[in-house]
Amino acid sequence: MAGYSSYSLRAVKRKFGLIEDKSHFTIGIPPIIPTDLLVQTLERNLDTMGLNNEKSRSEFVVAPIMMEVAYLHRARVSVYSGENLEADKSEDLNGECDFIISGMPRSSTIEIPIICLVECENDNLMSGTGQCVAQMLGAQIVNERDGNRLPYIYGCVTTGNDWKFLKLEQKTIYTDITTYYLKDVGQILGIFQRLIEDLTHSTI
Repeated sequence: MAGYSSYSLRAVKRKFGLIEDKSHFTIGIPPIIPTDLLVQTLERNLDTMGLNNEKSRSEFVVAPIMMEVAYLHRARVSVYSGENLEADKSEDLNGECDFIISGMPRSSTIEIPIICLVECENDNLMSGTGQCVAQMLGAQIVNERDGNRLPYIYGCVTTGNDWKFLKLEQKTIYTDITTYYLKDVGQILGIFQRLIEDLTHSTI
């Protein structure tokens, strides 16, 4: 199927002339304490639900974490699930996104996309990285088209248990060296907080 999901990391790098670099851009970011609701929801879901496919992990692990991000930062951002991000259909930079964080609070449409999150198949972070980079490129195009000048776009790929963060700056894709895990959900929330603060402060 054409669109974001058609891209592997190798394909998106080759087609758009991207350079990949390893980075420590999340190092030193402090965790934040998750709400009791999130802790209890994750504990219950991990204890009672069969999380052996992408759909179940999305519904019972990823979605509660993204709901927490949306709640904690509701004065700054909106979080969308399953919405289309139409950037450039001729380049297959279009299609449905698992989650998009927009730098515009309480908006009914995606405005100022700042973070793209892709859920990976088969418990393999690499399987979703190309798609995530393609969506980050799409977000970059949408922002430029709308006159929103951002220095970079962030991305995240996750299996539900493993979380890896990315940053797209012009033609360089920075892959964070550290992989974070669900048991450190406070650290994951802290990183999302820092990325949101970074780009909502940069929005013009």
